[in-house]
Amino acid sequence: MTILKKILIQLSIIFSFSQVYADSLRIVAVVGNDPITMLDFQERLLFTIATSGMEDSQELRQQLSSQVLTSLIDEKLKLRESLKYKIDVNDQEIAKDWERIEHQNQIPVGALLQLTKELGIRESVLKDQIRADLAWVKYISARFRPQIVVSDHDINQMLKKFDAGKTKPRYLLNEIFIAFDHASKKQDALNTAQHIVKQLQKGAKFSALARELSQGFTAEQGGDLGWVMPDQLTKPIIHSKFKTLGNALLSLKAKQISEPFETQDGFHIYFVREKLDPLDESQKDESYKIRQVFIPLNPQMDERQKHDVKRQFDHYRRQVNNPDDMLRIQKEVGGLQPPERWVQLSEFNQEIRSSLLKLGINQVTPIFDLDKGLTFMMLCEKKESLDITSKQKEMIKEEKIHEQLGMYSRRSLRDLKQATHIDVRL
Repeated sequence: MTILKKILIQLSIIFSFSQVYADSLRIVAVVGNDPITMLDFQERLLFTIATSGMEDSQELRQQLSSQVLTSLIDEKLKLRESLKYKIDVNDQEIAKDWERIEHQNQIPVGALLQLTKELGIRESVLKDQIRADLAWVKYISARFRPQIVVSDHDINQMLKKFDAGKTKPRYLLNEIFIAFDHASKKQDALNTAQHIVKQLQKGAKFSALARELSQGFTAEQGGDLGWVMPDQLTKPIIHSKFKTLGNALLSLKAKQISEPFETQDGFHIYFVREKLDPLDESQKDESYKIRQVFIPLNPQMDERQKHDVKRQFDHYRRQVNNPDDMLRIQKEVGGLQPPERWVQLSEFNQEIRSSLLKLGINQVTPIFDLDKGLTFMMLCEKKESLDITSKQKEMIKEEKIHEQLGMYSRRSLRDLKQATHIDVRL
């Protein structure tokens, strides 16, 4: 090979890398004075696909591109407004939320960082998203929470609904909300929502897509709405045989993903993680007085070490004959749970509920492997859950506050978009 050919090849390689580098720095949107580069966009798109379990393709990237860019724009707006009000998010808060995301996606601690490295994605991609989400939640809460008043009348009205709905099922629910600011954008929002449903039906992770693409106030929690009664979802549905979101919820089964339901401001997609039907004896919700022992597990333990700890913990469990034994063992192992408390069956997952339903008084459950440790429980007393406790009243109050904060969040973000110059160049 001649020297000239070598030089031409080297120049060609340098030129190619220069083109790739220049393209990565190309600005795809400007929010006020803050740019979003092609690299920002491509890394977020890749991260969304990888963490949600979708099968990567050019078609998929094309279909998700609009919503991913919208999410990046929203984050810029959230950070700009939060910084204006001097809202701070420290590294410890980011690290804690990072760990929670791993839990939501059912992956080991540290696996998310490893994934970003394997994909060649900057660590800041996720950290910037977490910072924006946490800052926005703080901002909305600080600005609007003092304005929200939930009266005794509001709570009593909801209690009446609960009382009337005792025979209706309850749903452990996640939501993805795709908003549109103007009627001209409704079709794009619908296309996005329909495509998300298709990906979910193929096995994509709901919590991951909710976090990356949802514009609801629960996006930062992976769309988790907790336990919901149909009467709590009162928004009217447009162009549907169902009058409200609550009516639509009644048509869903456990583990089912809904179609996109259109309301005045966007499309709602639901995933029913669990359904509790009070008319089903096996799912009957009761109040149980339990004693519980919980021991934490070091996330760095390997499987052999976990097995040894579990075997020793089971040795303690087999020594239990009465409630006093539970208290003694709790002290010996350094248990972290209170010695005795009333709980609702619906607080637990199906495995624990099924086990508690089979117990007699002073009998203990098997060992359950929870998110961060091991536990077993003793049934001390039980009664049907008929009374509304002060705890439930407080939960109703918090739900009403959360609903109002979500409305303020959507309204504030919409106003910011209208007041900020946004130049989309993609």
